[in-house]
Amino acid sequence: MSWEKLPQPPVPGGLPRSGDRFALAFHACPDPILLTRVNDGKILEVNEAFERVYGLPAKEVVGRSTLELGIWPDTEKRRQMVEILKAQGHVRNFEFSAVMHSGEQRIGTVSAESIHVDGEHCLVAVFRDVTLQKKAEQALRDSEERFQSLAAAAFEGIAITEGGQMVDANDQLAKMMGYTREELIGRPVTDLVAMESRPVVEQMIATGHEGPYEHLSRRKDGSTFPVEARARAFFSGKRQLRVTSIRDITASIAAEESLRASEQRFRGYFEMGLVGMAVTSPEKGLVQFNDKLCEILGYQREELARKSWADLTHPDDLPADLAQFQRVLAAEIDGYELDKRFIRKDGRIVYGHVSGKCLRHPDGTVATLVAMVQDITARKQSEEALRKSEERFELAVRGSNDSIWDWDVRANRVYR
Repeated sequence: MSWEKLPQPPVPGGLPRSGDRFALAFHACPDPILLTRVNDGKILEVNEAFERVYGLPAKEVVGRSTLELGIWPDTEKRRQMVEILKAQGHVRNFEFSAVMHSGEQRIGTVSAESIHVDGEHCLVAVFRDVTLQKKAEQALRDSEERFQSLAAAAFEGIAITEGGQMVDANDQLAKMMGYTREELIGRPVTDLVAMESRPVVEQMIATGHEGPYEHLSRRKDGSTFPVEARARAFFSGKRQLRVTSIRDITASIAAEESLRASEQRFRGYFEMGLVGMAVTSPEKGLVQFNDKLCEILGYQREELARKSWADLTHPDDLPADLAQFQRVLAAEIDGYELDKRFIRKDGRIVYGHVSGKCLRHPDGTVATLVAMVQDITARKQSEEALRKSEERFELAVRGSNDSIWDWDVRANRVYR
């Protein structure tokens, strides 16, 4: 008999008969249900959910088999289900792929039971579409695989924690802390933190702090080292977890200390006042200079800060200086030396020996030029006095009627 011929449900207030209750459940079920005859596999009845999911009305489905409809893309799967039915008389949550009328393939589970309808051996089967669930599970697996790959390839240590306990960690963190991954999992986070830093770390965890912060970590052997930690909370299902990246900053702190020491030494040399020193920028001019340079040029500090090298250089010496500076800007040279004249604030000329060296940006452009200026006025004056003295001596020799010569006594040679 067809389920359409089953008696309709009674009016409210009456107690439905058992057949009525079954028919009502059959048609009201949100999952697709079909009733097939065992001897030929023909479909006797389907519910509305089957029509909606498969994509054909019942009149176009009834009288045809699932093979004729092309529902089974994998006939081996169908054979396995039939074998289970023969052995057990029923099937529970058998997973397979089903092809809809549109050609779309969906993943589902089928549960089937043998029944007799009007003396005929039949099979009632319920199909549950789990396509979205399977996609979500696959997406989760893919995500976890990507995370594991990323965590394994990361240079930083990565820890996943829950309630202050280690849930997972990458190999880099295990290596950093001197543990195996198995030893880390389940261990309290505070085991990896130096005693003096525990209050800070506990507070960061309790408040859900996500910004970077530094603390001392503790290895398995008890030694400590500085790290920078960054954390973020996330949900995995209903579990709230916290992922933390941990970076060993021992080398960077050492580099910072070395840089500070180097800067202090430079500052000491800069302010020592043995020579005039200046840091200049192609865009900003004089950025920094010491008191010795102010002394050489006769300017107060705030006055000198408003000057450029061109303002301070004697006009006759400026072209040679600019030519060398252009070579630095063109990356032909990184530094140069020359003697040139400066004009002091009081108008007097002062001779200086200038040596400069540039620091470049990563792209090769000039960031700053460090210049040292040594006052060589006295030397230049001595050289000039010697030159004039030699000129006078030469004139005296030429104007004299006496014979004048030099006699090298040891070599017994005479020079006229």
